[in-house]
Amino acid sequence: MLQPNRDQSGGINEAFSDMAGEAAEEFLFGRSDWVSGAEMYVAPNKALRYFDDPTKDGVSIKHVRNYRKGLDVHYSSGIYNHVFYKLGTTFGIR
Repeated sequence: MLQPNRDQSGGINEAFSDMAGEAAEEFLFGRSDWVSGAEMYVAPNKALRYFDDPTKDGVSIKHVRNYRKGLDVHYSSGIYNHVFYKLGTTFGIR
């Protein structure tokens, strides 16, 4: 049975939410900051997740070779977020 918020499918689910947020920023404000959750931090230049380099948070991964079963879905979402970043900065997200 598919568990939608576990393992690889959970990472895809979390990444889709992050990607939708970046697409909404681009649509509403004409720009994307390529981070998720920056508004939650008082310290400047901090975020929950980073699209350009998911490993900046110290726990997320940006390549499938670093995936292991049971990895938190928020950390495995970095793979998909990074691909979205590459596509968005190369071809645009509009």
